[in-house]
Amino acid sequence: MSELLYRQLSYDIVGAAIEVYNSIGSFYDEPSYQKAMEIELNFLGIPYVAKRRFEIEHRGFQIGWAEPDLLVDDSIVVELKALSSIHPRHVSQVLKYLALAERPLGLIINFGNIEKLETKRVPFSRSLRRLRDRRLRWSEESVEPDGAESPDDPTHPQDHGS
Repeated sequence: MSELLYRQLSYDIVGAAIEVYNSIGSFYDEPSYQKAMEIELNFLGIPYVAKRRFEIEHRGFQIGWAEPDLLVDDSIVVELKALSSIHPRHVSQVLKYLALAERPLGLIINFGNIEKLETKRVPFSRSLRRLRDRRLRWSEESVEPDGAESPDDPTHPQDHGS
């Protein structure tokens, strides 16, 4: 059996979430849990960055950004929810964050279930890493067709005549 990735840090994060859940329950919105988790992580002396932005790029141009709720100890991406249950789309969301942040592990913590705190570990597997790397290589190898000029500002459409 292999050792869990970031076992102690994951345990500490989930412990902080349990403390928040036991203190305030399951009736609040996500920003309230965000603030409570930040207070708890500070209290425990666990370093984190809240709402760190990671750029999404295409052909060298920034086309957007993604912002996980917490990046804990520069290692684990944490996504907080206040919903009735964790859905597969939340796993996809965390996988996107892991790819952009180039981190190996994410945690989804859902405070919205009235019966219990829900947590889910989301590892960024080798197969997903290979797929991301293949896409990055393809993007870097992409070039303009012969004779084509790159637009000065690709975010604004140009009139090419009709």
